[in-house]
Amino acid sequence: MITWQRTADIHDGKLQETFAWAVKVTKYVNQKFPGVNLYTARNVDGPVYQIHWFATHESLAAYEKQRKQLESDEGYGRLLAEIREQGHLIGASVVDVLYEKIA
Repeated sequence: MITWQRTADIHDGKLQETFAWAVKVTKYVNQKFPGVNLYTARNVDGPVYQIHWFATHESLAAYEKQRKQLESDEGYGRLLAEIREQGHLIGASVVDVLYEKIA
C-alpha cells in the first residue's frame, strides 16, 4: 500500500478561500477518478497556514498510472491554473511525499 501526501503553505489572508478551493479539487478528483479516495486535511496543531492532500494506492504502479491520468486531465489543469492566478499557495512550499505501508 502506497500513501501519497502533498503539503502546501497558504499565503496570509487566503486561508478560507484556499480551503474552499481544496474541497472543490478533492470533490473533482474523487468524482472524475473513482477509487482514488483523495482527502484534504488541515493542521490541528502546528502551522495554521498549511494544507495537505492524501490518497492511497495499491502499488507504486497504480500511483504512477493515476498521477499520469491526473496530470493530463484538462479539468484538473484548470483548477491548478485557477489557484495559481489567485495566488493562494506559496509555490516553493509544495512538497509531495510517498509512504509505503509496512504493517
